[in-house]
Amino acid sequence: METSDDLQATWNSLRLEEWTQPGVYERRLATDTVHAAYAVLLRPSAQVGVALDLPSAIGAGMTEDAARGVVLRKEWRRETHRVRMTLLLSEERFADVFGVLAADILGHIRSSRTVEAGAAALRSRLEHWKRFLKAAGEEGLSAQEQTGLFGELSIIRHWIVEAGCDPAAVLGSWRGPSGANQDFQRADLSVEVKTSTSNDISTIRVANERQLDETGLAGLFLCHLAFDRRTGAGRTLPDLVSELMGLLGTGLESSFTDLLAMVGYHRIHEARYRSLGYSQRLCSLYRVELGFPRIRQSELRSGVSEVAYNVNLSNLALDPRDLTSLGGLMFGNKT
Repeated sequence: METSDDLQATWNSLRLEEWTQPGVYERRLATDTVHAAYAVLLRPSAQVGVALDLPSAIGAGMTEDAARGVVLRKEWRRETHRVRMTLLLSEERFADVFGVLAADILGHIRSSRTVEAGAAALRSRLEHWKRFLKAAGEEGLSAQEQTGLFGELSIIRHWIVEAGCDPAAVLGSWRGPSGANQDFQRADLSVEVKTSTSNDISTIRVANERQLDETGLAGLFLCHLAFDRRTGAGRTLPDLVSELMGLLGTGLESSFTDLLAMVGYHRIHEARYRSLGYSQRLCSLYRVELGFPRIRQSELRSGVSEVAYNVNLSNLALDPRDLTSLGGLMFGNKT
């Protein structure tokens, strides 16, 4: 299976072609499969990409698309009566990401047994990468985003390791990547996670009026995590991701990778995340119910929306449960 390095080598070979006339220069890839896939170089723009030739009956249903740094073009090839879908790098600053992206898409196409499945793989993996490109900045996640992700992944680890909950059920409850109102939901129970690294851990920021609204739920819990974040000390975000990959196993690896992409995390940025480590210093659990200081959507006046506000936790009573017993309440355990 072609890797990012393999594709880069093929593109470099095309760049070294003696012919420099305008046009498309290509090399056939995945030659041991049913798929007509190619590495391509466009002259004079010097754009690189990968192309997939499809029978017209399949290609007719494909559509052009675009994302940050990437464009998918559709072309009717009269001489072969086929449709060519070409995925191109559109901004040079995304070249590193594009190499990994293109290799991933090509790998999924190559592993598909039929031409139809290969076309579907092209679409589905492009959607996966579009979510990543939308969520991630050019340099990856910000320090605040890394901290928030570390907090949510810490809870996933705790429920699997400490509470003995089923990994598939725990991963299936993680709703933060999809932009849900709460970070975890299982049946009619939800958990919202707030993570802090500041010295003042008494205040949290609530992003919208639905985040702490328990309407329609049997229980809504707020989990507040505080970490010390230091250079060269503690557990790093890539360390935690790697551990969870092992805990979840190969059956859940693809789903976990997709969820990470939805929040903007990918291994291509991991070197940037290894300098900072996290050490947990606080885990506080609250039940959001009558008397808890929060805003419900039903309490807003007509015309008011997208409300963000702060909550002071310093004088609030903790829930008698801990994170382990909350995991048992939500999932039970493997035994």
